[in-house]
Amino acid sequence: MNEHLEAIINNLLVREGDTYKTYSLQERMEYFHTTALSFACIQNDEIDFVYSTGVTEHGGSQSINNQTPFMAASISKAVFAVGLMKLVQQGILDLDRDVNEYLKDYQVPAKTGLSNQITLRMIMGHVAGLNVSGFGGYQKGSPLPTIQQVLNGEPPAKTERLMVVREPYSFVPITEDNPTGPYSGGGFVLASKVVCDVMGNDDFAAIMEELVLRPFGMTNSTFYQSNHPKFHEIYHQPLPIGYNPTRGGRRLDHYEPIPGGNNIYVELAAGGLWSTAEDLAKFGVHLLHILKNDDDPNLSKATLQQMLVRQKNSENGIGFYIYPTLDPDVYMFGHTGTNDGFISLAFFLTNGSGITLLLNSNEGFDFYYAMGRTAAKEYGWPLPEMEP
Repeated sequence: MNEHLEAIINNLLVREGDTYKTYSLQERMEYFHTTALSFACIQNDEIDFVYSTGVTEHGGSQSINNQTPFMAASISKAVFAVGLMKLVQQGILDLDRDVNEYLKDYQVPAKTGLSNQITLRMIMGHVAGLNVSGFGGYQKGSPLPTIQQVLNGEPPAKTERLMVVREPYSFVPITEDNPTGPYSGGGFVLASKVVCDVMGNDDFAAIMEELVLRPFGMTNSTFYQSNHPKFHEIYHQPLPIGYNPTRGGRRLDHYEPIPGGNNIYVELAAGGLWSTAEDLAKFGVHLLHILKNDDDPNLSKATLQQMLVRQKNSENGIGFYIYPTLDPDVYMFGHTGTNDGFISLAFFLTNGSGITLLLNSNEGFDFYYAMGRTAAKEYGWPLPEMEP
């Protein structure tokens, strides 16, 4: 077993009050009602290891492996952003053009007194002043809305109408009443419509396969959903069942499965990606190689660097969260994700390091911190103290 892996899975640093206690990975999985977990670590611009453990369902015997897919949730936004920026680099899209000029059968609504002229740069940095923070998905077998219905807030869509509700680049603090701050997953659905309209192709999953998944070697990833025939052309094994959809990581005292195992997300760019920890690590390694070597003509170092600049009044660049580290020459970029029953994380450091994590219980938010904290200590990454 890889020595770094062995150290991490046997010595997870968990904060308890003002001190830390060490647990094994298996102990934390049982505590958080998590049956399946996969993670990978990157060091020196390469994947150091991939590790998967557990079974697809509570009480079951079907083991998972490194090829078992999980819902990657909002990591979808970062993957989509890379595809969008390839189109920007090709001159097909302009980050600073009014998106209404691209849209074929839709115009962005705005509250009275506000302009509806917003740009892809604003949308992808969550500073366009849009509402609709996220999506809960749809139970298998239930009616599914079209993208137009999602944008218009029309049944069977469950979210309100997407619209500009405040001035772009407004500072929006995260509070108890507004825990998502300026974050707008709805904006990414709008951006995906821009891409589909410009490409003349409504098959968003196919566009992303061509732009990102195939070129990045992400052969176990797709934006097709589990109710789509092409999904089952990619995956030929049982899927992990999602458990305990408790937003905010609240712990239950039992395993509560998602009906049907997982929800369907029609808002693909915002949260529809299925992937593996290994594929997400491949995604990160490819980006790190671009930053180091400028070795991808379809996504240049200059284009990627443009994505990794924080927007005004935002923690976001274009599709990525951007965070400083304890080393002034190193910063961290990536994304987290939460779909009902699934949690995900993918963060990469510009010194050639990184971690990806996928698991099947919404209780497991503390895994973000315990895994990141423990990996940082093991590898000597310059990450700041992680809460909680």
